[in-house]
Amino acid sequence: MPTTSSKSAAAIITLGVALVHLLIAPSVDLSVDEAHYGLYARFLDWSYFDHPPMVGWLLYLFKPLGLNEFTLRLPAAAIYVLCSYLLYQIGSDRMQHGSGNKGLVAVILFSTTPMVQLLGFGLVPEFPLLLWTLLLAVLVSQQHRYQETGFWLCTGLLLGLAGLTKYTAILLVPGLALYWLIQGQLARVLKQPRAYLAIAMAVIVVSPVFAWNYRHDWASFHYQIDHAGGGEWELRELLRALGVQLLAYSPLVVIGGLIALKDIAQPGIRGLLVCLALPILLFVFVSSGNGASLPHWSLLGWSLLIPSLSHWLVEGWHQRSVRLLARFGTGVALVLSILILYLLAFKPLATMPWAALALRDVSGWKAAAIIANRLREQHFSEQGVIMVPNWSRASRIAWYGWPTPVQVLDDSPGQFVYWYGAVSPQTRGILIRDNVDEEDGPTSAFSKLGLWCDYLEQTTAVEQGIEVNRFYFYVCVPQDTRQTSKNTGA
Repeated sequence: MPTTSSKSAAAIITLGVALVHLLIAPSVDLSVDEAHYGLYARFLDWSYFDHPPMVGWLLYLFKPLGLNEFTLRLPAAAIYVLCSYLLYQIGSDRMQHGSGNKGLVAVILFSTTPMVQLLGFGLVPEFPLLLWTLLLAVLVSQQHRYQETGFWLCTGLLLGLAGLTKYTAILLVPGLALYWLIQGQLARVLKQPRAYLAIAMAVIVVSPVFAWNYRHDWASFHYQIDHAGGGEWELRELLRALGVQLLAYSPLVVIGGLIALKDIAQPGIRGLLVCLALPILLFVFVSSGNGASLPHWSLLGWSLLIPSLSHWLVEGWHQRSVRLLARFGTGVALVLSILILYLLAFKPLATMPWAALALRDVSGWKAAAIIANRLREQHFSEQGVIMVPNWSRASRIAWYGWPTPVQVLDDSPGQFVYWYGAVSPQTRGILIRDNVDEEDGPTSAFSKLGLWCDYLEQTTAVEQGIEVNRFYFYVCVPQDTRQTSKNTGA
């Protein structure tokens, strides 16, 4: 049972981390994903090209407060607090042989994970997906409710909310089936007429995603299938991804989490969380071999293993190897987490110039959008657009250049085509390129997609005397217009 001291300590840690995030939030420009999902809230829709709509819907709830760096980061802080609370409850009350110490250790493990510091700062789909999954695990572990209609409707609702959040939520279904199979309940569940209410409810809840895709030729599904395919599978890619996981989640969470997989046959929520985590981690590591996965995709898997890991640590603390792993892993996690927050809050490049690359994502983009708008008005009045090489550049420029149309100078499909249209040979506007290699001649004119682009100027983003970003600006006009002007001597 939880004790008052363990509850208080868990609350202090959780609220302390959330407060630090919110204090830093107004002073840090938006990252690629934050700006992209912020645009989801500005272009509210049933779904989007690259993700289901949940993140955009959540951010839209804060639109009455004004969409800015602080309000866009409020949902992430709130979900972090809720997830920490659920992990504490699972470790202390819901798990067999739970205790306040196990709940507290679960909160410490979760809160010191470097990736949690990043995703708890800026909202991405993995965080709400974790919230729905933890609620689902708490619900499904209550076997005495399997005969209730409300139980199955709530199960379907949570699965539907997960499906509205991220496409990998489909992996929760084999996780549930695996749990029921191991517990000897799968046949009974499949014969339970009420269980099919969960399927119906999930389909209804997730139907906006299908409706959007139906209207857009199933574009999102095609994109996700191609994205997951990646390139050729290589062992070195898998090993590289594992190394990244050790840093992003700490050696303790990764190594201890793999050890915690042995709890897969445990009854109740402990075994259920392992069963739900296993398909996620298998998917991440298999797709890592072809370079198709990203480090944050595994947040759900490692986080679901934290209650079992906390149980293993508390029960095995008398073993020297457990104590060494715990101290080393927690130390690494704390150092990296504090470093992340320190870099975001103070940008101390005068003493840490090597960290400039880490700040490229959040430095200089607001100023670049302002300059591009000035040049657009100067050359095209209100008729031109801003162009960028790819969608990741587009998200920050579109956010800070709002409401100017931002188009991607590329022929690949993407969300910005739906929002602002595709670049055509008749497009006119200002192109922004960043950090172009000198060998590529950043000040040289060039043509692409029927447009001719002439260099205009450049600017740098500097933090404490260290250059972080360099932006180049070009005026782009239809190539045939330029040739006509040259031939007539204009």
